[in-house]
Amino acid sequence: MFHDDIRYLLTMDKLWKTRKPPVPLDLSQLHNAGEGSSNGVYALKDQRPWSIQECVHVFRESVGSLSQDYKSSGYLTWDKDDKPAMDFVTATANIRPVFSR
Repeated sequence: MFHDDIRYLLTMDKLWKTRKPPVPLDLSQLHNAGEGSSNGVYALKDQRPWSIQECVHVFRESVGSLSQDYKSSGYLTWDKDDKPAMDFVTATANIRPVFSR
């Protein structure tokens, strides 16, 4: 998803005249990238930064769960107490800055 959309956006030359173009995320290279930024000591598990691999994993799991919810009800609701919804938002927010490296 991210790779194809970013590649499409890169074809729009006028978008990148005054700003840095995004870099497509190649998921096949993530397995060789190491664990990332989870080296520090954190008081709570929820305060630990996710590596890009963790973000992609959580993104995939949340999309799968949200897809099942949509298939069963025909709609999605976004609630701060809904784990798949919050995982989706968190993972996508953390993946987005990778494109500007």
